[in-house]
Amino acid sequence: QSFQHRCHSFSFLICGQYARFFRWDRTGCVVSALFNFHEQPEILASFFWSYAHMSQKQRGYDPTVVRATQEEIKYLEDATTKFIERSLPRDVSFMLPKEEPSYPYPVFKIRVQVGDRYHNLIVKKPFLDVDSPCGRATRAYAAFDMKTQQLVFLKDSWRTEDDDYAS
Repeated sequence: QSFQHRCHSFSFLICGQYARFFRWDRTGCVVSALFNFHEQPEILASFFWSYAHMSQKQRGYDPTVVRATQEEIKYLEDATTKFIERSLPRDVSFMLPKEEPSYPYPVFKIRVQVGDRYHNLIVKKPFLDVDSPCGRATRAYAAFDMKTQQLVFLKDSWRTEDDDYAS
């Protein structure tokens, strides 16, 4: 699901009696050697046994992102309501992501480092989201900064480490 914040993810491919494992992260993909799982079923079994015993962090979940509490959700909702009210009579609803009533999007608290300080930002549905394990995983949010008590804009992406590549 695209709302899961991850540092890496795993996948596998089965073609006939052959399989490969993949580990995806922001730098690309590591691919296992091709193996015949009919002749070597212990490889597949060992992977799934190991995966079942991993921590959330080892499975790739981003430890800086957790579900927001009801109190934190209220801070975000109140700040969003005030933003809309201050903006009247202009219609600024286009500036906020549309919520689908049949499928409520989870609210997260993201710990972000700004210089030598940390900020906890409360975010809901992003304006921009990705569904692929490839690329820079860019998401854009309206966020409530718990430290400054302000509504801010958060661009979350995996930065390139190549100095020759402009962000």
